[in-house]
Amino acid sequence: ELVPALLSARKPKLHLMGNLVGDKTITIDSVAGQSGGISWSVQNGKLVLTSSDPSLTVQAQNTDATLAAMLGFTGNETAQNGSLSGTSNLANSLLVTQPVTVTLADNSRLTINSAVGSGANGSWSLVNGRLRISSPYLAASVAAGNATSQKIAQDLGFLGPQRDMPGDGSVTAAASLNDALLAGRAPQLRVSTSSGSKLLTLTGTSGSAYGISWQTLNGRLQLRSDDITLRVDTSTIADKKLANALGFGGQETFDGSGALVATTPLAEAMLATSPATFNLADGSAITIDAPKGLVGATSWDVVDGHLKITGPSLKPGLQRVLPTDDANALALGFNGNDQDILSIGTQLKLTSTAADESNDLIDTSASRSVAGSKIDLASVAPEDMIVQLDNQDISGLRRIAATLGKRDPSLIPFPNITVKILSSSQLEIIDRKSGVSLAHRSWLPDQDINYLGISFHISGNAQAGDVFDISNDATRSGDSRNAQSISAMATRSIFGDNQGSFTDVYTSVAGTMGSTVSSAEMAATSSKQTASDLKSAYEAKTGVNLDTEASDLIRFQQAYQAAAQVVASARQMFETILRSF
Repeated sequence: ELVPALLSARKPKLHLMGNLVGDKTITIDSVAGQSGGISWSVQNGKLVLTSSDPSLTVQAQNTDATLAAMLGFTGNETAQNGSLSGTSNLANSLLVTQPVTVTLADNSRLTINSAVGSGANGSWSLVNGRLRISSPYLAASVAAGNATSQKIAQDLGFLGPQRDMPGDGSVTAAASLNDALLAGRAPQLRVSTSSGSKLLTLTGTSGSAYGISWQTLNGRLQLRSDDITLRVDTSTIADKKLANALGFGGQETFDGSGALVATTPLAEAMLATSPATFNLADGSAITIDAPKGLVGATSWDVVDGHLKITGPSLKPGLQRVLPTDDANALALGFNGNDQDILSIGTQLKLTSTAADESNDLIDTSASRSVAGSKIDLASVAPEDMIVQLDNQDISGLRRIAATLGKRDPSLIPFPNITVKILSSSQLEIIDRKSGVSLAHRSWLPDQDINYLGISFHISGNAQAGDVFDISNDATRSGDSRNAQSISAMATRSIFGDNQGSFTDVYTSVAGTMGSTVSSAEMAATSSKQTASDLKSAYEAKTGVNLDTEASDLIRFQQAYQAAAQVVASARQMFETILRSF
């Protein structure tokens, strides 16, 4: 990627000032890091500084202004919520303040002085964070031309820039010719059946529609159906053109295997009816109207199903920059420009071009010992690399081994494969795109066969020669990938880096809520008891105790009765005295 490459190569500095951090200069050598209590990262294309110092500012006076501008700061930014964000896009600022010049295949130069722009020799832009250069002089790809030329080249299987070429002046398409022609052009074919006319659209070398299946065998397209009335329709001029473009003449009938086989090979028919013209690196045009041909000094042929073009115009372009331009190429994110692999017969040479073109990193010729030699490949293109040791010596003295670095298996896509039955107990697994044999397995009906983390089994009475296609379909529905994704959330940090998994966060939240609820319940119980005590005290002071009042009434009643008895006794005594007189 452009920004990490530029930061790593240039290591720009930034002068900062703050009440807490003081006067500090930090080195920004990656897209994320920290130094002296200040951390940084790239967000939405801009550099963002994070610190607990709310007064943090970028110094942009005198010589500091260039350093600040290189990283997208003007010096007028203010911190918000603990973050200080640059004003300008980081990639653009790095290139505007310090442009980078690269050398193209014709030794002309292109100066990259912004994230998006153009010059006399080409244009450039950022695609998914990586610098993409478009120029007719990028001879690393025969697709270097206008949009129409690129589309035609893709139809022929060429994938575009950044593909190394061998030292024999040739370039081989990454995709097979038949696959690329069908995928790029999506031709149609009208057929007649017992249920009426059908229009098939072929976007690959195998498929099916309307109960009709097709595949290519020995380079020819063949149709299969349970309907024995199936025929290729050529009744109209338009339908005849469609049929001829796919190799059918309209007179084909079912062969002994139950297939309707085209008369002309597929690639030959498609190129003859619609030739492909595109530009080479030197600006000259080439028209490919057959699987094999020659125009001037440029020739082409189909090798193992892939189109191979050989000619002096096929120069390696950016992949072979001058040694002095290595630093610039690396700063722009282009890797692999300092090594060349050359094959001469059964000899393999890996040569470094960065400093000394005569410096062989490894030479497998018989006169030179390579025992203990080691090659480390890093930052290579995201493609399969196949290494083959071609050795007629059956003693086994020549061997080659490899050690692969760690990689997340979930990032490795499962290839589209063909399973071919070899016998009643053996099968072969073949890469459908390249035709390379990947593995052999023993098999029995209805028993699982494992390959690259998946398992499958074959039911029924499979015979030698039967083939089965297994495709990696990212849009397939009805499988368990959604359930697996939901299950993976239990152990993946989905709330940010170092925030814990869903289970960890849920447990923490549940524990916090439980503790809070428990504390609240204890507080409520204590408050209820206090209220009860206060109520009792209040009632004790202001309320009426029925037991006490009843006791007082009895006591008062008894006192009244005693007083009444005293009065009665006094009256009786008084009356007795009066009678005495």
